Order: sequence, then C-alpha cells, then structure tokens
Amino acid sequence: IFNIGIIKLLDVEASYITNLKNSFINLLYWLPLFYFILFFSYLGRYLRWRILLGSLSVGEASLKDLLWWFSGFSLTATPGKVGEISRVYQLNKYLGYPKEILLPIFFVERFFDFFSVLIWLLILSPNYIIVKYQKLISSEYFLIFTIFILIISIFLFKQLSKYSKLKWTDLKSRIPKKKILRTIFFSTLTSLCFWAIEALILWLLVYTLSNNTISISSAICIYFISGILGVLSGLPGGVGINEATTTILLQQEGLTGTLALIISILRRLITIWSISGLSIL
Repeated sequence: IFNIGIIKLLDVEASYITNLKNSFINLLYWLPLFYFILFFSYLGRYLRWRILLGSLSVGEASLKDLLWWFSGFSLTATPGKVGEISRVYQLNKYLGYPKEILLPIFFVERFFDFFSVLIWLLILSPNYIIVKYQKLISSEYFLIFTIFILIISIFLFKQLSKYSKLKWTDLKSRIPKKKILRTIFFSTLTSLCFWAIEALILWLLVYTLSNNTISISSAICIYFISGILGVLSGLPGGVGINEATTTILLQQEGLTGTLALIISILRRLITIWSISGLSIL
C-alpha cells in the first residue's frame, strides 16, 4: 500500500520502487542492530536517572525501579515530552519516591538533554546551521516559527521562573556539596554518550537504504536539529516538523526527496514510536 501511494502521489518510476523493495528486505536484517543501539541509548538514560536520584539517596537500581521509570515513556510523544511527568506520579504511588524530589529531577534531566545536544553541535560543527543550511534558516517559515516560539517561551518563563527557582533551591540544598560536581560531570557524560549512540540509527538507515553515504557527524547534527525543532514545535512527538526537517537536511546531503522522507519516517518508527508502544505495554 505504501509503495502504491508513492507511485500515485510522486509518480516514482517502477524500477526505483523495485530497488526500494530490495532495500527494505535488506533493512530487516539490520533491525536487530537498530534496536540493540536503541537499547544502549535508553540504558544510558536510566544510568543518568540513577546518578541523579542516587545523589539524593532516593531508591536504588532494581527491576521495579527500571520498569516504572521506563513506563514514563508511554507519554513521551506528548508536546514537549511533558507527558513523561507521569513518571513522577507512578514512582510516588508504587515505590514511594517523594514528589518534591522527582518533579525537579524531571526538569534537571531536560536541562542535561539540552546541554549535551548543544555541546555536540558546538563540537561537531559550530557553523553547521548558519553556513551549510542557510536555506532552512533564511526561510520565511522558519522566521515565523522562531517568533512564535519566542512569544510562547516568554509567556512560559514568566509563569515558571518563580516556581523553578524555588524548586531548584530546594533540590540543591538536598545534595551534599561534595556530590554536586560529580553528579553534574557524570550526568553530562552519560547524556553525551546516549544521544550520540541514538543518532547512529539515522546514519545506519542512510547506509542501509541509500547509495549515498553521510558522515556520522552530519547524522548526529541532523538528528539533533530535527529533534530540537520537533520539541519546540509543541506538536505531539514533534510529528511533521521533525520528519520535514530531517528530510530537508538529508536532501542537502544528496539524497532524493522520496528516500529522505522514507528514512525520516522509518527513523521515527524505530525510535520514539517503538519506545512509546513498548512502554505502554
């Protein structure tokens, strides 16, 4: 059905579709590797979770702790991933973890996500967006989108700044001074590792389905840029914005529009939607 839709909508040649089918068959052999990579990515997330909670002497690594933590990803596709706050309720109800610690930790995790992504972009290519992808940035749609995000951010900042300051001060007072720097260092390190590991899925998809190849650094940058715009869009799972951004940037790397779109959709199915489905189960 998918192939028929491509032929009808984009008038793709039958020979191209045949090659695409062969690529998909080849992809099946690679799926275990994709999910193996994804497993290590989320294992890194759990390690960071335990580092943060361990610094506050809350709970310990166990199967129950792991399962209730992972179940929070059932709502990861919500706008801005705020649905993951459900983890606070679940861990408080079933394991007795204090809400006054879990809620600030949720926002601390988001900070480390943003911080590690920013570090990777600065390390790999400081001028990646400004120079190589000028068309994306200079687009009138991007300008309108940026203005919209700024307006929303200013509104949210006014509403949350006072609350966040109080929570951060309370959380900071609970962590022994000797542990603060160590916690920050290891949390940043694990964040850098698992974000880079997950970005390899995009690179492997291009390697598997396309005759073109892209560098690992480009794959990581594309993965991060599309992810950031998807989260900032406020749409559930960044759907549409994430795929469109990935497609545009892959085309800049020499892939055809159709193949770039297919890879973008497959990458999302393997990552966020697979995790959402598994965590719901």
